[in-house]
Amino acid sequence: MKEVIARVVLIGVLCVSGMSLRDQLSAAMSRVGVERARVGISDRLGVTSISGIDVWGQQAYKKPPADATRILVCGVRGATARQDITRLTSVSALFSERPDVHLVGYCDGRACAQAVRQDRLPLPFTVLAHGEVIPSQAVLSADAKGNCILLDGKLAGLRTVAWRASVKTAAELAKEILE
Repeated sequence: MKEVIARVVLIGVLCVSGMSLRDQLSAAMSRVGVERARVGISDRLGVTSISGIDVWGQQAYKKPPADATRILVCGVRGATARQDITRLTSVSALFSERPDVHLVGYCDGRACAQAVRQDRLPLPFTVLAHGEVIPSQAVLSADAKGNCILLDGKLAGLRTVAWRASVKTAAELAKEILE
């Protein structure tokens, strides 16, 4: 008889716990759905921060650069990291006299960060190995479509800029960034 009562009590406790967990899971899934919808509306809306850890393990961009008027954020793929870095370096070189224009690369995974570190070259822009989740997803989502995201200095999304499948030269990309 005591065993039956113990089982009934245990079942009751499990039911109450299950309902509580269900409510918590439902709330969490709702928050995820809102964030996914926000990012899905436009990739650039998801970039609310460029803070992260760079490929050298240093914290980067606790807040946007004070002098920034344009920030171009691009995905850097592990499979094409060297080509991506070379292209972004060419674009960045055109802004050497423009401290208000910043480029930020977002690695798509460990292979990217390793490739960038392996070259041991000083880069004229920051490459993040780890960024905040929603901004990183937005950048990588735009990259999957062949785009970078152009932001103003306050991180408001301006537009996407085609760069992967594009035959644009570095000079043409630079001009588009300033438009």
